[in-house]
Amino acid sequence: MGTSWAFSVALLATAGLALWWPEPFLRWGEFRLKGLVVPLLQLIMFVMGTRVSLRGLREVLVRPGVIGLGLGLQYLVMPLVAVGLATGFGLAPEVATGVLLVGAVCAGNSSNVMTFFAGGNMALSVAMTTLSTLLAPLVTPTLMRLLAGKEVPVEFGAMAGSIARIVVMPVVGGLLFERVLRRRQAMADRWLPRVVITATCFVNGIITANSREALLSMGGTLVVVELLHNGLGYLVGYAGARGGGLDRRDAATMAMQVGIRNGGLATGLAYDVLKSSNAALASVVFGTIQNATGPLLASYLKRTAAKSRNCMD
Repeated sequence: MGTSWAFSVALLATAGLALWWPEPFLRWGEFRLKGLVVPLLQLIMFVMGTRVSLRGLREVLVRPGVIGLGLGLQYLVMPLVAVGLATGFGLAPEVATGVLLVGAVCAGNSSNVMTFFAGGNMALSVAMTTLSTLLAPLVTPTLMRLLAGKEVPVEFGAMAGSIARIVVMPVVGGLLFERVLRRRQAMADRWLPRVVITATCFVNGIITANSREALLSMGGTLVVVELLHNGLGYLVGYAGARGGGLDRRDAATMAMQVGIRNGGLATGLAYDVLKSSNAALASVVFGTIQNATGPLLASYLKRTAAKSRNCMD
């Protein structure tokens, strides 16, 4: 079984355990485990940074058209797909608004993790995640106002600070540490994926346990809608990249960037701005689905790329 398949199985097992027995993922004694989510995300992003080189970043920065293509697919296609699915399945207004909110937010941090396991372009992935998140305070409220009639204000300064703390600083630290790991490449290749898998599974378990009641109360229709939304995002990202002349490695990256959304941001906006637990259901469901499908797709893309290289040799 490949690493990506093991990752998928581990995520599903963790989510299942958190649903069946949530207490170990909620608190240890008096300490609420939600406080570990940000440090664990920082650890994950640090590891991602060790897979980014300065040369790779330079190659991305001189290709602004590639980043522009990815941002366009994220912020134009995904909201429209969300509207189409919500309308086609006749979802209740609050639930439909939540589905649109998932489509209108930026790429999720886990897109970098999935790109890592897919053998994608980590420099491109990190650049796109950061830029799409920086644009979210402007783009997400505009899309919601145009497509749903809901105002979703997002504080730019707070979000920028969060991005710097959770994404940029750990990645820069990992980028600097990458030079040290060059001399211990075999050890890094063996242990770093295990660190990412363990940390991501624990984060997934904590979030699942804290959203347990919502997950158990939702209907099957919403699961189908978000499964289609996620799958079409992968397809649009990959096909759009290939149609734009990008290679398989960049296309795999684009698939993850478009198909994986920032469910945490969408959940927060649903509760804090829309004041609706029904609107939050879509992001909770989507997060669970993308954590299951992402590793499976990553494994497939990596295996396909390897076969393609072998045929060319």
